[in-house]
Amino acid sequence: MRSTARIFATLAAIEALSLLGFLYPQFAFTFFVFVAVGTAVLAFLYPRDFLYVTFVELAVGGMGYLFSAHIGGFTVSIRLAFFVIACAVALYHGIKNRTLYTVTESALWGKWIWLAFFMAFGVIHGLLRGYNPRAVFFDFNAYFFLVYIWVWSVLMRTREDLDALKPYALAAVSFLAFKTALIYFVFTHAVPLNVPLIYKWIRDTGVGELTPAQGGFYRVFFQSHIYLIIGWIYVMIALLKEKAHMRRWLLWGFSSFVVSALIMSLSRSFALGLVSAAGGMLFVSLVFWRFTMRETLHSAALMIASVFGGVLIVLAITFWPYPPRNPFSLSDAWGTRFTYDAAASSRWAELSPLWNAVKDDWLLGAGFGKNITYISNDPRARAENPSGEYTTSAFEWGYLDIWLKMGFFGLLVYLIILKNVFIGLFKSAHACVLRGTWKGVLFPTTLMFSVVTLAVIHVFTPYLNHPLGFGVVILAAVWLDKK
Repeated sequence: MRSTARIFATLAAIEALSLLGFLYPQFAFTFFVFVAVGTAVLAFLYPRDFLYVTFVELAVGGMGYLFSAHIGGFTVSIRLAFFVIACAVALYHGIKNRTLYTVTESALWGKWIWLAFFMAFGVIHGLLRGYNPRAVFFDFNAYFFLVYIWVWSVLMRTREDLDALKPYALAAVSFLAFKTALIYFVFTHAVPLNVPLIYKWIRDTGVGELTPAQGGFYRVFFQSHIYLIIGWIYVMIALLKEKAHMRRWLLWGFSSFVVSALIMSLSRSFALGLVSAAGGMLFVSLVFWRFTMRETLHSAALMIASVFGGVLIVLAITFWPYPPRNPFSLSDAWGTRFTYDAAASSRWAELSPLWNAVKDDWLLGAGFGKNITYISNDPRARAENPSGEYTTSAFEWGYLDIWLKMGFFGLLVYLIILKNVFIGLFKSAHACVLRGTWKGVLFPTTLMFSVVTLAVIHVFTPYLNHPLGFGVVILAAVWLDKK
């Protein structure tokens, strides 16, 4: 617990440094170098701890620009700096410890190679079609993150090494929920702070979006909120067999706090992910883990109670009397979000032209850099073009995006990898249940349902073609390969 508190405090200090760098741009480069060099030293001295830090950065860093530097006409994010450091450290320790080719022993190695082939094919295909090389690169560059499969395989020797990630993950999820609640409070109350500047900091660092709604309400959406669902899954599984009364209350309180942050995001995709995770856990518990109906209903009650607790926390923050809150209508806020919003409208407007593009090149795909044009109702698109005509190569429909860029077989290989990861995790967790070693169930089961959640959310919101989703898939795949 103490290590978790220290990590939480470190995250708070780093966030403060990021905000200072945003307030005083003349120091932004210095802060970037300070964080990058400090992390590089940590990486070479304690490589496994460094990998935990890269995972924490995913959980709190959104698009990866908490710190950035402008070098040679490019904006270099701290996530990219971590990636370069990780590759250098893996190369050094791989040669030193003769573990450079450990990844080739993976049961998924052949499938990763096939996926790499179709990714390369998508890049070449896009260039041969005459797409702008810069557009092709930036459409593809997120997939470079999959190199971390090799990095984690080289630096992680056993499952115990991966289990040591837990305090880092707990601190990251706690901090993410706390930051969400704090930002929500600031924007829904008359807090004497420079609110526009905070808004710009969150937006420009790629952490998330703050969207005003009717009645002074704000939607606080962070891309990294997907990790809150993963934290909730872990806590729910821990609660299933927890006997200590006080610890059960603490776990329930933590799960409610996590859910409250998800409610503040007002994301239907996250709500769908939460429901799919809950449904999956209840189904597996009843059918495969032989829970009694009473135990299953008790588990369902705990999940519902965590949502109820989350709602209470949101209401408590919203209607906290001091400082005075902004004019607020709960019904207006939720009505605005769930009856109509530009993001949902644009997503559905994108579907038809995207599906037509997929059908035109369903077998080989159209390559990275492929654009489609559709009519968007998003105010930002309308501001640039009053007709609403919007052209993009980044699509909300995740599986269609992969299919269009890498072709049918590229998508198929990726789905097979996800299926094999899920089955491997399920078998590992099920074996622990049969042996009665419930503690060994926690990690694989959390990863298993995290993959399921990502797979469901990816239908509507792209995560499995982005570092935020890749991080979970890589962690799950490497955990399976270690003993």
